[in-house]
Amino acid sequence: MLLRATLRYQGQRFALPGSAVSEILPRDQPVYYVPGLPASTEGVLHLRGNIESVISLNSLLGLSTLAAPPSGMILLVKAAGI
Repeated sequence: MLLRATLRYQGQRFALPGSAVSEILPRDQPVYYVPGLPASTEGVLHLRGNIESVISLNSLLGLSTLAAPPSGMILLVKAAGI
């Protein structure tokens, strides 16, 4: 059982409850832009028959916008009943 997931993003450390992280995906997953979504939503991805929203930490946390590093990851997180 994963107790917590920690990550480093733009030099800052963040932690999530392990129970909230469903999966860790490589950043090379295709993300599709959908018009009309909030600025914090980069788009959606198709994962084994499910459509998942991709949220940008930059917009969500008010951090500067940088290109995602090629070695970055996508965390599939379930939180707040979403």
